[in-house]
Amino acid sequence: MLRKNNFMGKIKLENIKEKDLFYFGERIEPRLVTSFTIDGMQNVEKSVELFGIKSIVRWLQVNDYFYQFEADLKNIDKEITKKLEHTRGDYVDRLIGGCSKAGKTLQTESIHYGRLAKKIKSRSELAKAILGYERAMLDYCVYYQTTHFERSVKQLAEVVVKKYASGENGRELLNLITAADKLTGAEHEKDDFYKLALVPKNKKEKLAARHAKKYGWLAIRYFLGNPWTKQDILGRLKKMNLEQAKKELDKSLLHRNEREKLISQAIKNFGSKDKKIIKQIRGLVYLRTKRGEFFHESSYQVRPLLKKIASVLKIKYEDVLHLTASEMVSALREEINYLKIIRERQQGFLIFHDYVRRNILAGDEVKKYLKTHVFLRVKTENITEFSGQIGYKGKVKGKVKILKNYTDIKKVQGRDIIVTTMTTANFLPALEKASAFITDEGGITCHAAIVAREMKKPCIIGTKIATEVLHDCDLVEVDADKGVVKILK
Repeated sequence: MLRKNNFMGKIKLENIKEKDLFYFGERIEPRLVTSFTIDGMQNVEKSVELFGIKSIVRWLQVNDYFYQFEADLKNIDKEITKKLEHTRGDYVDRLIGGCSKAGKTLQTESIHYGRLAKKIKSRSELAKAILGYERAMLDYCVYYQTTHFERSVKQLAEVVVKKYASGENGRELLNLITAADKLTGAEHEKDDFYKLALVPKNKKEKLAARHAKKYGWLAIRYFLGNPWTKQDILGRLKKMNLEQAKKELDKSLLHRNEREKLISQAIKNFGSKDKKIIKQIRGLVYLRTKRGEFFHESSYQVRPLLKKIASVLKIKYEDVLHLTASEMVSALREEINYLKIIRERQQGFLIFHDYVRRNILAGDEVKKYLKTHVFLRVKTENITEFSGQIGYKGKVKGKVKILKNYTDIKKVQGRDIIVTTMTTANFLPALEKASAFITDEGGITCHAAIVAREMKKPCIIGTKIATEVLHDCDLVEVDADKGVVKILK
């Protein structure tokens, strides 16, 4: 349930000004996704109960472009920083434990509703099922509130680093203490894939099928994409010989062991309070990625239910994702013109995710609003150079490949530079080939930065505009020593 934030007054959609907003970035997410994630984050009762945080952030969504409200971000940053500085060291452990428990509950519910779809025969049963899934999703998505921990984590990490190191040593220390303290699903898949490459040829096909069944969901992002199949895994195996697989597996294991030794050595003489802060930082880095993995695996498991609803409504699977769960229920009950809603959202829409309501514009209303709020149009003309945060240092030149979704990873060849809004686990095959990464979103705890540090590849994150400025086959220089991208041709 949505509740008004205690710290901020009301603001009307027509009165929003440029200074009110922070540009979060572009995300290609169906309406169903934001109805879960943002509604979950804006549940103030749950946020207080789970995080001890009262502040709630409002969002403005213009098609695939997302904005947050600056004043809300400042409020929540203060609360989070205070929590991380003054709570005991078990604060993050409790968050991770809670997220893990909620995530496992979500998986159980997702599997249940995915299997139930095969047995459902009536529209009323379908409506009941999608509402049940929505409840499970909203209970889980309150943990997306940890999105707002990013800036506080960065600031705390930098404060700790300044006490003990500076210059290049400080940067290396920052990289160390912002490494996740546990392996994510994608990292486990990578290790298991290398191990699979080492088994005898006559056993590969059976084990490839098992691998695809276990990790196929990694190819799904927010209900979109196609799960890996046995053939996908066999195709990847063909490109890797035994010597290469053993080398990569040994390198990964050696790198992790060395990293943990370096971290232990680096913080050996730190004060007990700083050690607790670092423990929380590393836990939050892990949580940021794991939180998304639970969502993506859930969206894979519940696909049969959504496909059944799409079939009953006589629309495509991708089209049903433009509806919220409650709109699906109304569509199944023949209470709304869902075809009109889907068509309008495909053409353009705007949603003001206020504290207690949703203000939604569509069609001509959006065009009219943008005429009086021109600052909502991202300006990218005549840009030849832009900057972002450094995910991992290095300097390379290469051709750009824009990744908007999972199907785009086929475009990536060796030494290409990946440009995307944000990386996720399903991009792993492309990330392995690329020479560098550039993202619109992210901070030092984001997936791209974590992978870049693991693979030791130059990475610039949080540029805001990379996917708008750059195009496939542009020749660019990625100077991740300075955090600058230059367009050469």
